[in-house]
Amino acid sequence: MLYLAQYLHPNSQSQPYLKLLAQRQTSQIWRLLDPPEPLPLDEPLGLPTSQPEQDLLAEVEHELRLSSGVLLLVTLEGKEVKHWESATSWLLDLVQGYLRGGETPEFLSQEQNRLEAWRQQLTLEQQDLGRRLLEMEARLAKMQNLESDASDP
Repeated sequence: MLYLAQYLHPNSQSQPYLKLLAQRQTSQIWRLLDPPEPLPLDEPLGLPTSQPEQDLLAEVEHELRLSSGVLLLVTLEGKEVKHWESATSWLLDLVQGYLRGGETPEFLSQEQNRLEAWRQQLTLEQQDLGRRLLEMEARLAKMQNLESDASDP
């Protein structure tokens, strides 16, 4: 299962852990974990074999390690980390796609306002239809009363 996680290693005496922030449901759908779930690690995550991005690394006690606080995409099997990589390029692609689609905060706010106005209009129409239905039922009852009065000698 793929997760967006934050790697945390507060100090050299404490045990490192992952803070699981979101879980991928499908290729395009992620579920936020609220509250985020901590996943203790037996040892710090090792450096990737490929050239890691410099913002992932920190020098701790004359040794390069993964920086505490970096965001990672982590593949877990049970509670075991099978694979991890930096989430930086994934997040940048996500933001670029979001902005390229024209879905700016202003656009979303306008859409929210438009949807609220539409919902209010539907509510008014529903109320009007309910009123008309009651009027028709009242007329029908009145006509039935008139018919029954006319049929009585």
